[in-house]
Amino acid sequence: MSTTAQLVGRVRYKAGLQSIQAVANEDIVAHLNRGQEFLMWGLHVSAMPEMSELASGTLTNSRVGLPADFGFEQLVEVGSPLKTARPVAPSQLDQLSNIPQHAPSATQPWYYIWHNAADNARRLHIEIGAPTSTAAYELRYIQSPTDIDLVSSDPEWRERYNDLLVDFAVSRLLDAEGNRAAGHRVFFSVVARMTEINQRWIESQRKYELTPSFG
Repeated sequence: MSTTAQLVGRVRYKAGLQSIQAVANEDIVAHLNRGQEFLMWGLHVSAMPEMSELASGTLTNSRVGLPADFGFEQLVEVGSPLKTARPVAPSQLDQLSNIPQHAPSATQPWYYIWHNAADNARRLHIEIGAPTSTAAYELRYIQSPTDIDLVSSDPEWRERYNDLLVDFAVSRLLDAEGNRAAGHRVFFSVVARMTEINQRWIESQRKYELTPSFG
């Protein structure tokens, strides 16, 4: 029996919905997949090393496409030798560009992720003061979990996180069945356990492993 099939059985048992006439297996798998997304966004990056990936290459006109499985970035580096780039909100670009000490450079690069009109796609933009840069870059990122199914795909998470996936799915099922109080209790127990896991990495308390400051 696949891991996904075992998780579906555990969800049915805990939710008290053993009959497939009441809830289809595919519906439970859909809740488990939403649970995977919840873990990706809710866990500290240090708590999920199995989801960390590295992409590298060279820029084209100071930008590059994002990996197909991109969830969110951990660390962006550019140049030779590599320098850590600071994340900048697109809404701050004009303001920062007009402050000389904050202007992007090879030693003080920034990056942002935004839809690029020329490419008609979302791109990673890395600014080093050269609009047509072809500098080398590395992107450390958390991958978006691959959807699981009952035929060929099991969770990529550590086995100890299966309990969180099961309880998340149970909370969604209980809520859908009208038992909102029980569903909320199970959901908040998931949140509490994730918070406990994250507390082990309290020294960072942010998604980015390293966020250099302007100086």
